[in-house]
Amino acid sequence: MSEVAPYGPERTRRAYVVAGEALAPVVQSRKGTLAQVPFHQTVVLQNQLLG
Repeated sequence: MSEVAPYGPERTRRAYVVAGEALAPVVQSRKGTLAQVPFHQTVVLQNQLLG
C-alpha cells in the first residue's frame, strides 16, 4: 500500500498483532523511505513472541 501524494518527509508503517486477548501495535517511523521487508520481519517476530 503506498501513500498518495502530497506527502511529507516522514514515513510510518503500522500493524496490529493479536494473540488471545492481547493486542500489540507495531509502529515504525522515519524520515525518507521505509523498507517493507524489515517491517514485515518485525511484525513476524513480534507475532512469534506473543504466540
